Formats: sequence, structure tokens, C-alpha cells
Amino acid sequence: MVNAEQKSNAKQPKKQGGSKTLFAYNLSFRINRSDIEDFFKEAGEVVDVRIASREDGTLKGFGHVEFASADAAHKALQLNG
Repeated sequence: MVNAEQKSNAKQPKKQGGSKTLFAYNLSFRINRSDIEDFFKEAGEVVDVRIASREDGTLKGFGHVEFASADAAHKALQLNG
């Protein structure tokens, strides 16, 4: 029993990797790519911004933001709220 308890208290190695793309919602219907890049610039390099739109070109209020690294995406998550 002691061995099982020792194993559960052992530090687990950190997982490497993770997603570089974040889902952003509740966006303004007038937002553009540069607004999103400016908002996330302190987190890291924004590689791509995909804002969802309807066939008539109006925005749906959500999109995806891809960062250069998973670390930058993780930093961007800290900006939530």
C-alpha cells in the first residue's frame, strides 16, 4: 500500500504540445482581422484568423484564431474575460 501512495504523490511530467487554434465567440458583427490581431498581440504571433460569415457576407459572431505556437495560444486563454 505504501508504494501505491508514493506513486500517486509523484510529480507527473508536463504534457508537451496542445492546440494552436482557439475558438472565439461573442464577437462583434463589425469586427475585422486586425482587431483580433491587436487584441491577442501580447499573447504571441497570430498566424491566421477565420471569422465565420453567412453567404450574404454578414458575420456570425464567432471564429478561430491560430497562433504560431501552443504556448502563445495558452497565453491567449489567460485573456478570457
